[in-house]
Amino acid sequence: MIRVLAGQVKNLKNAMGLKFYNMPKFEKPKTEKIDQDLDLGPSISAQLESRQENLPKIEKVQPLTIKDICHREGVKQAELENHLKAQIQAFAEKMKNVRSWGDDKYWPMLENWYNLFLQCQENDLNDDLAWVNNFKNFDDFINYFCPQVTNHAKSMIKKHVQDFLEKKVHPQKSIDGWEFRREREYQDNLGIYEADGQWVLLPEEYSSENMDLVEKQVIEEIIDLLKSGYPHPEYAHASGSAALSGVSQAKAILSARQSIEKKIPVKSGEFHHYWDQEIADVQDQPNRVSVLGSVYVNHGLPHYGYHSINWFDEYFVGFGINQQKQEEYLTQNNFYYGKGKDQRLSVDYGGEGIIIGPQVPLENVEIVYAWKKYEKQTLEWIKENCPQVKFISLEAIQTLTSYADIINKMALQDNITPEQAWQSLIKN
Repeated sequence: MIRVLAGQVKNLKNAMGLKFYNMPKFEKPKTEKIDQDLDLGPSISAQLESRQENLPKIEKVQPLTIKDICHREGVKQAELENHLKAQIQAFAEKMKNVRSWGDDKYWPMLENWYNLFLQCQENDLNDDLAWVNNFKNFDDFINYFCPQVTNHAKSMIKKHVQDFLEKKVHPQKSIDGWEFRREREYQDNLGIYEADGQWVLLPEEYSSENMDLVEKQVIEEIIDLLKSGYPHPEYAHASGSAALSGVSQAKAILSARQSIEKKIPVKSGEFHHYWDQEIADVQDQPNRVSVLGSVYVNHGLPHYGYHSINWFDEYFVGFGINQQKQEEYLTQNNFYYGKGKDQRLSVDYGGEGIIIGPQVPLENVEIVYAWKKYEKQTLEWIKENCPQVKFISLEAIQTLTSYADIINKMALQDNITPEQAWQSLIKN
């Protein structure tokens, strides 16, 4: 499974027993030694080939026109605006008291929103359809269709948007086998909006049913990373594209409290994606304890969960942070947690994360992670703000980390290098 980063790997450098990253020259083991001394199990390559016969179809969902939306809603075009406004307000009212999301019964409604978002991005709309422009971004959407929405309901609407985006639009270039499951049974197809590309089946050691897939470009990126090498920062901070403008302005990753003090809108993190009005009110009370005063990180890869996608053109972003540089920065600025013998430069709260100071200058960042689709935009942002940083797609680092052990074993079985094993996945 490659969907969730959180908890998969605690330390990227030592992810697997075999050294996989920045490997020295790979020495091929002798076939006789493999047969006699190593129990390598069934051939992963042979199983991969047999699984190709049952490869599910990735089908492209065609966008809806405004006429299509009117037809499915059973209204005339002149009636669509008020019809959707009533529908959205009723949905916002429901969201006031819910604490969960991911129910696909709302997908037809969200699909309308997404396609109207596409319409206002791609087309010059007639005056009688000017209202559609309110689907361009989340703030305009809320202000026009349901301005009285509570902060909690607003947060839950974002969660539903993110769920639909990840599962039905599917901009990420990796597909987990669980996505083919419906009512506990595997289906032979998956319909998503962003289905273009050459999807590659990933190897499995034991499960013949699991069907994890990545787009060919992700495998090519992995091979390039293995050839060129790349940093292995000790810390990772999870964020989102909505926060990049603020990071650019501050030239640093800021805590929520620092952002408020510098009058930079908080666009990501636990503070922004509050659950209720009480927590939301701290925007006007920056001295409240609820406002986090430190940047939170974790070891290894960035965790999902600390940023929600607000709208259909946003994406996850992660920052790989050099621990030594950050600690030197804190020392130079005489910043410590605790006093006396308890004085330290970071505090590890386990599952809640590690705090590493009120801000992280971009000079201390080594990698920016984002979805492969947004590589060009992210590289442009990196060039302008922190040219020393390397871009790595979230799909590539997830796949590289999750499948390192299987690929190493496959390489040993086939008497080839791990790099060649990755290459074999896209040889056809």
